[in-house]
Amino acid sequence: MFLAELLGPKIYENCVSFIRIRPEPSLNASSKKRPRLLTPEDPLDDTRIHPDNYPLARKMACEALELENLPSDEDPAAMNDEVTQAVLQVMQHPEKLNDLLLDEYARELEKRLGTKKHLTLLDIKAELQAPYTDLRSAGSGSAPDIVFEMLTGETERTLWIGQKVMAQVVRILDRHASCVLVDSGVPANLSIRNMRSLDSGRPPSHPGQALRVGETIQAAIVDVRLEDVAVEISTLSEDLHEPREPRFGYDDHFDHERARAVREELPRKSNALVKKASRRIIAHPSFRDVSRTQAEQILASAVLGEVIIRPSGSKGPDHLAITWKVDESGLFQHLDVEERDRPHDLALGRTLLVSGERYEDLDEIIARHVEPIVAYLQDVRKCPKYCHLTSLDRQQCRSQIEARLEQESNRSGGTRIAYCIWLSRDKPGSMVLSYRPSTKCYHEQVDVGPTGYLMRGRIFEKLEALINWFKVNYREKPVQPTAIDSSNQKRR
Repeated sequence: MFLAELLGPKIYENCVSFIRIRPEPSLNASSKKRPRLLTPEDPLDDTRIHPDNYPLARKMACEALELENLPSDEDPAAMNDEVTQAVLQVMQHPEKLNDLLLDEYARELEKRLGTKKHLTLLDIKAELQAPYTDLRSAGSGSAPDIVFEMLTGETERTLWIGQKVMAQVVRILDRHASCVLVDSGVPANLSIRNMRSLDSGRPPSHPGQALRVGETIQAAIVDVRLEDVAVEISTLSEDLHEPREPRFGYDDHFDHERARAVREELPRKSNALVKKASRRIIAHPSFRDVSRTQAEQILASAVLGEVIIRPSGSKGPDHLAITWKVDESGLFQHLDVEERDRPHDLALGRTLLVSGERYEDLDEIIARHVEPIVAYLQDVRKCPKYCHLTSLDRQQCRSQIEARLEQESNRSGGTRIAYCIWLSRDKPGSMVLSYRPSTKCYHEQVDVGPTGYLMRGRIFEKLEALINWFKVNYREKPVQPTAIDSSNQKRR
């Protein structure tokens, strides 16, 4: 194919080892027996061994049979009938290759040729022993419980019959409602026969009488359908208060006495359970039912920009709070999220407001508000004039900055303005531009928002543009030296 110019040199070199030349049948019209297969001119053409490695394969075959006249492992033309028969013989009796000391041979080749051939020798041996054998192991289907865990992350230890869960209604049909478990997102089916009675005491004749789309309900798991990757849930009082017997019964080691003690203890905890059930659960992977302090503790070891959505501790039931990590020094920003147009008390508002800006959902707030600010602050950290501070004390940070500016001013002999930027301790999520034009230090807060840096009523999309503007216009609006340390400023 190469000599006939059907393939170029590189294509031929890459594909030649996969071109298989099979033995041809010997046609004998007078014979009624099965045609005899003729041996190809070179039996190595019926393998995946590359022609460049044919000399190595021939020498390995002769070594395995302990022939006296060994061919050269460098001469591609070193082939005769004896060598061909040796290759055929080791292919018919592959166990003879097991006695070869390929490790020593590989070291010898590396010393002589300067090329590592150990893996090549192992591949040649495997191909001579089993030409064109598929070395891949046969695939096997996974067990239903393994597939369930792969798709949902849930196991029998985290999801079980009788477990109390919070589920959100996503669709109402004629005889059942489609839901999702709030914590895991596992699909859940709520049949009409497993729905709680109406206020009149009668069972519902249609799921829409007892449920609303978007509603978050408390339910109990009554069946886990591994094959369907879904669960059956129930809102019946008997299922919520009295756990059902397991689908396959109790095992021999089940502690019935302990279970009875737990059931007797439940009434004493009824008030706590009711209070817990009434708390809002938002179907979002970043939602946590924690306080502001707990959110900061969780985010302490997280990456910069990590977000926790939590109930608002002071704004009321129609507000949420978003806490995100600003800096490794312990700075966190807490955003107030106002909810409007809520379908019901436990549902998330259809319109969300952050600093007067409207958003449709929580993901949009993270993508359009939090993440841009994280990116802008990352540019601040990359600036050569950025000063990293580990303390959260405002006075201590101010003293460190002023000492640094004084040193820079002294080094320049007062010929240029010393300045630096650092992250604000008063308003996490913003930065401070500190500068020393003469003998006094000034600290000016620069707000950082989703659209850029806000300084003196101007918005800059690039930090470099802000600094260049400041160098020319720093006298435009004098600021008080201790503006950021004023006692009447409140931390957000």
